[in-house]
Parts: sequence; C-alpha cells; structure tokens
Amino acid sequence: MACAVAFFPAVASAGNTLARVRANGVVHCGVSEGIAGFSIKDASGRRKGLDVDFCRAVAAAVLGDGEKVAFVTLFASARFPALKANRIDRLARNTTQTLGREVNIGTHFAGILYYDGQSFIVPAASRVQAVWDLDDASICVLKESTRMGHISRLEHSASQG
Repeated sequence: MACAVAFFPAVASAGNTLARVRANGVVHCGVSEGIAGFSIKDASGRRKGLDVDFCRAVAAAVLGDGEKVAFVTLFASARFPALKANRIDRLARNTTQTLGREVNIGTHFAGILYYDGQSFIVPAASRVQAVWDLDDASICVLKESTRMGHISRLEHSASQG
C-alpha cells in the first residue's frame, strides 16, 4: 500500500510538468555549464552534446519540434533547487541516481541516459597500483556530488569479502 501511495505524487507531478510544457510551448531543460560531449556551445553559440540532444528529442516528442527547448545552465549545487522550484522541466545533466535523492529531495529519476565511472590519476613515482593504495588520501570532489571524498582500508577489506 505504501508503494502505491508513494507512486501517485510522482505521477501527478509528471502530469503537471507535461501540462506546463505544453502550455508554455517550450521545454526548459537544465544542463551543465559546459562539459564537452554533454553540453557545450560550439563556435556559433549553439549547444551540442548528449544532454542537449536528449533535451531536443524530448521537445520533439512532446511538442513536435526539437528546437522548442530553452537550455538553463546549472552548476551542480543548483540543479535540484531549480528542479524543485520549476525553473526547469527536465534535468539532463550529469547527476547520479540515488535512493537518497529520490526520497530526501523528492526527485523522480525516469531512467538512465549515461553510465560512468571514476578514476584517479597519480604520479608514476607514487607506486599506487590500485585504489586501496590511496588509503587515508584526501580526494577533492565537487560539492553536492556523490563521489567519495575519502578512501579507507576498511572499504577495501569489506570489498574483499
């Protein structure tokens, strides 16, 4: 019963968004401020990339014209507030789907557009061969991201079973 009740607000919200997009005649799409391959302006000022193409595809499907999209550039820390305040209709920006975000922020991830991973570059002289060799290292990450900021030997031990 709880699952059924939890589902209805997402459906109602999706219906409201669709109605708003159709009434406005444009999809307001939140994208990154400029990540090559995802959302970046070319020499003529036209946005290009995977996220941009996805926004245009949504506009074509909903409004019949892939050019009926307004791109709203967002820093990582501004993406969820913009979504909740209805400044954007759709977020097509590098964002990790987590249960915590769906529950705590009240977002609804409709699907996955892109899978990625994480790597670390270290000087060859460091002799680091694997991530667990970075035990107790500080790692810089973007605020509001889901990337790990500290690696501990305990995590490595747990992954070894």
